Amino acid sequence: MPWKKTETGVVHFISTESGLWSHVVACETQMDQNFLMEVARLGGVYLNNCRIFQDQEIQPNDYLRLHTDPRRYSI
Repeated sequence: MPWKKTETGVVHFISTESGLWSHVVACETQMDQNFLMEVARLGGVYLNNCRIFQDQEIQPNDYLRLHTDPRRYSI
C-alpha cells in the first residue's frame, strides 16, 4: 500500500501514478478531494518535502506528506 496515516493525522503517500495530486490521493485513500485542497490551502501538504498550496501534477514515486489534522486551524 503506497500510503500510511499516523496517530497524529499525518498521511505519508508515495504516488504510484501520475496526475493531479489531489485526485490521485483522493482515489487511493478515499479522502474527499475538497478536504485535501483545504488542507493544501492551509499549508498542510508537502510534495517531495516542499510545501504546496494548490493542485499540481505528480509523477510515480513522488512523496506527499499531508497534515490532515492541523493544530493551528480546524477544518
